[in-house]
Amino acid sequence: MKTGVFPVDAVFARTFLLGLVLQVPVALIAYAIARVVVAVAREVGRLLAGAPRRSRLRPDVFRGRASVAEVTRIPVLALGCAGRAPPSRSFAS
Repeated sequence: MKTGVFPVDAVFARTFLLGLVLQVPVALIAYAIARVVVAVAREVGRLLAGAPRRSRLRPDVFRGRASVAEVTRIPVLALGCAGRAPPSRSFAS
């Protein structure tokens, strides 16, 4: 393994084949159990959720056209805080 090459002859070893034969059925059983758990969780979620709630907003509320608002942007240097920088001399003690 130090060379980084997979030993192909290990595939035909008895221990490898035995491990593969034992691992595949266990994996299939675990997969089936997981599918059942997910299905049960979905059904419980549907039962707990009940009927879908209706929106309280009237449908005509959304019929209006969206307007674009212009926002004026204040430059960062005008606020006196320009992000990550050393403090100015007026703030130094």
